[in-house]
Amino acid sequence: MEGANFSDAGLQGADFSGAILKDANFARAVISRTSFKGAQQLTAKQLKTACVGDRHKTNVTPEELKSEQPYFSPALRKEIENNTVLKGNIPWCK
Repeated sequence: MEGANFSDAGLQGADFSGAILKDANFARAVISRTSFKGAQQLTAKQLKTACVGDRHKTNVTPEELKSEQPYFSPALRKEIENNTVLKGNIPWCK
């Protein structure tokens, strides 16, 4: 899946475990509860414009945001936590 274009895709619940995702484009993709555990060559930078949840829902609670987060390996989770844009979470879709 290296270099794949997933921009604007609905990837809720997808499983990318073990996939090589170098240069894959996730721009504006909905990645709620998607598994990236074991995905290779995926960076927080590739996910900075991806989102989670329902675009039509407003007034989202912190619990709802947390429940929609994708599943990441510990190393990528740490990279997302340290990313100045993501600040630890994939944002709610707008």
